[in-house]
Amino acid sequence: MTATHRSENDLKPQGADPFGHEEIEVVNKQQHIEDAVQYDEAEARRILRKVDYRVVPLLTIMYLIAFIDRANIGNAKIAGMNDELGLTGRQYNIVLTVFFIPYALLEVPSNIILKLTRPSIWLPSIMLACGIVLTLMGIVQNFTGLTIARVFLGIPEAGFFPGATYLLTTWYLRYEVQTRTIFFYAGASLSGAFLGLLANGIQRMEGVAGLRGWRYALLLITIRIFILEGIAKVLVAVWLYFVLPDGPETAKFLTPEERRFLAWRMQAEMGINSDQAHEEKLDFQTVKSGLNDWRIYVAVIIFLANSVGIYAFSFTVPTVILELGYTAATAQLLTIPIYVCAMILATTLAVLPDRYKKRFPFLMVGLGVAAAGLISLLAIPRPGLPGLTYGFLFLAASGHYSFIVPSVCWLGNNLSPSSKRAVGMAVFMSLGNLGGIAGSNIFPEEEKPQYRTGYGCMQEDDGRFGYVSALLVEQLRSTPVRQVNIYISTDEVIRSQIGRPLLFNRSAKDLATEIENTAPDWSWVFFETRRRTKLVAYSFFNLHSIAYNIPPKLLNSEIGALNLPSPESHWRAETAEQWLAARKKDTFDEVSVQSAYKNLSTKANGRQSPALSSFGNYILIHRLVQQIFFARQSMILFDADDDAPLPPQAMERLESALCAWQRNWEATKDSSLDPLAPGGPLSFNATALFKLAYIRLHTDLGPYRRLETRDPGANDQWV
Repeated sequence: MTATHRSENDLKPQGADPFGHEEIEVVNKQQHIEDAVQYDEAEARRILRKVDYRVVPLLTIMYLIAFIDRANIGNAKIAGMNDELGLTGRQYNIVLTVFFIPYALLEVPSNIILKLTRPSIWLPSIMLACGIVLTLMGIVQNFTGLTIARVFLGIPEAGFFPGATYLLTTWYLRYEVQTRTIFFYAGASLSGAFLGLLANGIQRMEGVAGLRGWRYALLLITIRIFILEGIAKVLVAVWLYFVLPDGPETAKFLTPEERRFLAWRMQAEMGINSDQAHEEKLDFQTVKSGLNDWRIYVAVIIFLANSVGIYAFSFTVPTVILELGYTAATAQLLTIPIYVCAMILATTLAVLPDRYKKRFPFLMVGLGVAAAGLISLLAIPRPGLPGLTYGFLFLAASGHYSFIVPSVCWLGNNLSPSSKRAVGMAVFMSLGNLGGIAGSNIFPEEEKPQYRTGYGCMQEDDGRFGYVSALLVEQLRSTPVRQVNIYISTDEVIRSQIGRPLLFNRSAKDLATEIENTAPDWSWVFFETRRRTKLVAYSFFNLHSIAYNIPPKLLNSEIGALNLPSPESHWRAETAEQWLAARKKDTFDEVSVQSAYKNLSTKANGRQSPALSSFGNYILIHRLVQQIFFARQSMILFDADDDAPLPPQAMERLESALCAWQRNWEATKDSSLDPLAPGGPLSFNATALFKLAYIRLHTDLGPYRRLETRDPGANDQWV
């Protein structure tokens, strides 16, 4: 075989290795392997930390500023704005409401513009416009001027949240994006605390330069933005233009290998080719697709219910606290702990679902917290018991701020390609933010201090939120396989592609009734059958990929958590007693496909267990062949020359893994070059794949054959 006479001393490490230890990550419902294109786990985390430190803080700061822009009017109210401008309670509600008309209508056009331009251009431009409008709002003299200013504030504000959320989904995978989104969205919670603190200080500026304190509150864009005729805001916008990255493919703070790593893991999760995953074309069909997806409108119902409470609460809570008997300055400060608590719970209930790969249970926890707070606020007699009322405001705020991130992330994860995601998420935000119109009007002035309508409407919306979320979960669980893209189990992939009632299509309980249970461990045969069936399908699709030079139906990551097959002596046992005897005679350590591949890739040159089965070796060489295929494809993605060689260190690592595989093959008891050997032909067939791996590693032969169609039904008829 090719590697027999190669000296390992000839393999010198050179340059950076974009294909270290792990494979492209593909997320499905049963396993979530966190690594991607051949970086080891530590390196993958290091690259993601680089992205975290660059992208997430910028978006967090921007969103904190944006939420202050729209919510500081509540602080301005208790600082004296209504008295000076002569606003009635209804006029104040109108001022709140008109903001959401352009805000809701322009989110889709804004994301379309973002897609036609670049995030680094569009998002800083939005910031600049918001700063100008809000500064001018501080000099209005009457109800009409304030209403017009709020309308103009809603125009640029419309684009920020959907644009920023879309940008995050281009960087992170399905079970990574929610953790990052909560830190970005935490800016909304922090803005409430930050706003209360600054509003307290600004209110003390009463009379400075002949202006009331509330006018300074509306000029609160302070630290970030607009001092001395907007110069500071212009500088921030220009700075963001240079530092805000547009996406993984063009990020200057990443190396070319790191950009390939991020691009391929996103492509693999989308289950589509690179052109589709990162398509830039935006046309009528894309917009239509983004408008017709039923999932968007289910998510809208959820978001709409949540946005009513979020906006109603942020606009009203300073007034509620003021009516408990505190001074205006104290009321400003007492909003701070509420928003800090809300941020802590929202962060916790966003990080845990990413860790445990379950969202619905944690969503219900937040819903329960909100319900407890709202029911208690309705039941407490007021104006008495101010401390108790203040305490339950913590629960109401914390629960509501924990809802929005899961719904936003769920939708962003399930829409592709990127143009459809940009349009779909804008539709979601646009319709969902109409809840701000209702939220601006459910706390009428005449109902203070009880506000039964407000708390009752928020409770009703929360109930609708929980009901629709439960229906959505049930619908997704029963959705046919081909409608859920790649977020399906390995069993379902095989079942849909082969289309036969295989053994794993039946439950373990049903199978157990058909097996003579002569020993407690005899049920092992069922699990080994499932495992082998999956691995046979994996190798079948891999051979199909080799023949036609197309991406395989099952990727390395999807079988990485499976243990390698047991030795043939175990598998051929016809009774439980024979199986137990074979286990005593031929010891065998269970090892997963991924762990076995890691052993091949280590500098120790793959000291693998000598009890590895022939089938196990066969699966491992398939694993290497597929790894080389994707390594070659990643070079084509970024290099115009299809014959571009792999990076030297990648070549060294893959060659070392092949040498290690050869040693393991030679150490395996059943290995033979005789296709008619008693152990079966698998070991012989594995050597052919071993030679093919060497050829493909050193030479890109290119596609000589292609399928005429990718339609599974048509191909199935030919087969």
